[in-house]
Amino acid sequence: MGNQAQSIELQLIHGNKNRRTKAEIEKRRKAEEALKAAKDKLKPPTWLDKLAKKEFRYIVDQMSELDVLNNLDVHALSMYCDAYSNYVEITKLINETGLARRVVVDYTEDNEPIYELVMDKEAILRKKQFYDQVRQLGIQFGFTPSARAKMALSQAKAELAGEDEEFDV
Repeated sequence: MGNQAQSIELQLIHGNKNRRTKAEIEKRRKAEEALKAAKDKLKPPTWLDKLAKKEFRYIVDQMSELDVLNNLDVHALSMYCDAYSNYVEITKLINETGLARRVVVDYTEDNEPIYELVMDKEAILRKKQFYDQVRQLGIQFGFTPSARAKMALSQAKAELAGEDEEFDV
């Protein structure tokens, strides 16, 4: 499978590895600008719970300076925020109840229940599933420190390469 298509700005951040000329870069910028989606509907959907809506607004606010989110990102961002909210909810539940739960395994002759502690595998599994969703979607949006560090390093290389082009004869 080939590489995924990237915007010209993202390619330049990663160091212009395709060695595009200034004319090619400008042509690509104009083409991408014509296809850019609006940003007027970056609002959380009504089906998100309170925490997910709060996270949605926080991310839109933080990402506004980077100018990367648009209306087409609402659904993917909503899925991230929903998974984040579910992760927080299951974590709180595990913190309240613990990783083990009491289960009735038998009864005494006096009809008193006999309990046994059993690991709550379902809650642990659900927490891991929500974590995986948050992590996977977070990487796509650049929410992890390693994703941001990679972008910053590539941007620094692109700026350095741009300075070198200024002195070309």
